[in-house]
Amino acid sequence: TKNLEASSGINAEYGDTTRTLSNLDPQDFLKLAYIKMKGVPSNNVHYEYKIDRRKDRLFSTFIPPQQIEDDGGKIIGRVEEMKIFEQELAKLLEPEIDDGIQSSSTEQVKSIVMKIESATGMGKTRLLQEMKNVAEKKKVRVIFAAAGAVEHATPHFAIKALLVQMFRLMECCSATDRADVIIKFVEEDMIKEIYLLNELLKIHVGYVKRAREKDKKKKLTNMICYLFEKAAKEQRTMIILDDAQWIDKDSWIMLYEIIKRCRALIVCSTRPFPAAQPPMEEAKRILNAPFTKDIHLSSLKPDDMVMLACQLIKVTRLPIQLINILRTRSHGVPLYAEQLVSTMLQFKVLQVHTEKQRHDINRTGPLVTDTGWTMLFTRESSSWMVEVTGWSGCVLKFPALCRAE
Repeated sequence: TKNLEASSGINAEYGDTTRTLSNLDPQDFLKLAYIKMKGVPSNNVHYEYKIDRRKDRLFSTFIPPQQIEDDGGKIIGRVEEMKIFEQELAKLLEPEIDDGIQSSSTEQVKSIVMKIESATGMGKTRLLQEMKNVAEKKKVRVIFAAAGAVEHATPHFAIKALLVQMFRLMECCSATDRADVIIKFVEEDMIKEIYLLNELLKIHVGYVKRAREKDKKKKLTNMICYLFEKAAKEQRTMIILDDAQWIDKDSWIMLYEIIKRCRALIVCSTRPFPAAQPPMEEAKRILNAPFTKDIHLSSLKPDDMVMLACQLIKVTRLPIQLINILRTRSHGVPLYAEQLVSTMLQFKVLQVHTEKQRHDINRTGPLVTDTGWTMLFTRESSSWMVEVTGWSGCVLKFPALCRAE
């Protein structure tokens, strides 16, 4: 009503007084040009309250709800990297010609290999998840393995993890069930070689005679390559290896043979290796090979950090104070932004309320609504608070006078 009075001039004597008593920031009012009207004094000043001024001054630009969906939303700031991936994925989906993929290097390989390298916290795993989602939409089988410091000394750990996922062996209740899955998959002339997988996959299949250790390693390699090759022919396959710097030596050796024999898309993510601890030679044959496509992740832009924070909190706008903190403290590293927001939520510097909880808050001041968002000023402990309603009915509450330091 006060805003209507101020902008319409109905009670002209309240024009300037209304602006003063409205508890709104004076800079959010626009001084109107005088128009001669009956009953309006010539020396009277009128103002129009501009909602957009307050919105632009206190909050970031509106983030579409589809960017902050519950399933993680669209990946932020990695457009170029995803374009490269989609180009390589398109090569995998092309009809097979001459039984293989031509490599630009002198070394003949059948697989497409990509390496994603960056420091900790730059979003390698999140990028891999987005690649997985894109591939699965195109009906590509995606199998995933991640290693750690413990698995670095476990022989064939990564290969075992890939096989378990590919054949869904985690759903089997016993060693016999696991063996039956493999037996049904392989051709009849390969059944006699399944015993080679006994130790690796914890199955129990009898064999006719014990092979020599040297022959057994070679036969195991041939058997595993056969499984991957047959599976890839039945359905296009993408292999993801997260934290590849921890992959064991035996898995690297086996993976190199798979790359040479099997048509698949293989994506490895790794941290930069320090000069004092270079990668093992078996890893260099793949990670530093001419046929491997390198992607180096850089820091995100400031606007991307704002969108990322909205995605983490699931709101469509952020207060300017929070934006300033993200820009000065996160340094473009997604992990830092996530830690900042999580810490603020933990210590109640930021408070997210559901729609039901909002009605229990003691409110003073005007309620301003806009498409997809709601802003509300409340007074708590003699300090002004700003609340922004998110697209999902949640509210972000932030101290209006909070300082970045």
